[in-house]
Amino acid sequence: MVTGLRAKSRACPSILRRFGDTSPRRLLIASGAVAVYVTAMVDYLDHDLTFFDDRIEVGDTGIQVMMAWEEPLMCCMAELAAGRRGDVLEIGFGMGICATAIQKKRPRSHTIVEAHPQIVVRAEKWRKVNDQDGVTLLAGRWQDVMDQLGTYDGIAFDVFGGVGQRLEFFAHLPRLLRPGAIATLWLGDDRELPADLAAILRRDGFVWRYTRVNAIPDKRCTYSRTNEFVVPAITRPRR
Repeated sequence: MVTGLRAKSRACPSILRRFGDTSPRRLLIASGAVAVYVTAMVDYLDHDLTFFDDRIEVGDTGIQVMMAWEEPLMCCMAELAAGRRGDVLEIGFGMGICATAIQKKRPRSHTIVEAHPQIVVRAEKWRKVNDQDGVTLLAGRWQDVMDQLGTYDGIAFDVFGGVGQRLEFFAHLPRLLRPGAIATLWLGDDRELPADLAAILRRDGFVWRYTRVNAIPDKRCTYSRTNEFVVPAITRPRR
């Protein structure tokens, strides 16, 4: 069994999906036409990150956390979450691309939840350097700060390993999202919401639509193989 990030890196996968940050992990490795799942007991939050101008990687493994080419997608997510210029919740700071775009909309408030301690430091610096008014930074996993969250006019969800957390987070959406408000999330190469998530949202009375976004992945990108994406706008109808 693969037991660490270094072992995964040596596998040299042709496609390395962004994996979860809770154990056990499911890592998709595709080699030619063969795809196998490898269970690995690793924790992203326990590993140092390496920061480049155009990407974040896990240590020296080459595993990519985020890349600058995602900017069109992040800006679309920001437009959806902050379009009402109300109270915005952002789960995952990453490179700060979405956060910066949200701030350009001048929301009433902007709450950022970030789990990785190194990114928290960079998010705090971003807030101070840009003198961001109305920004609250909560350090920790969103699961651990849930009792500090209120209700919001917009929510943007994009965390490393988000595929493994989507169902859990969006089960809280009825409490977090105000009527008429919008939530959005990173879907990667998926063309629609996954069936299990769609079922939960439908059960709770949410509806959604998609915005199509063109973006060209960096040639070094290992987690995306398309240049046509969709960004969902999930709405809680007014009663």
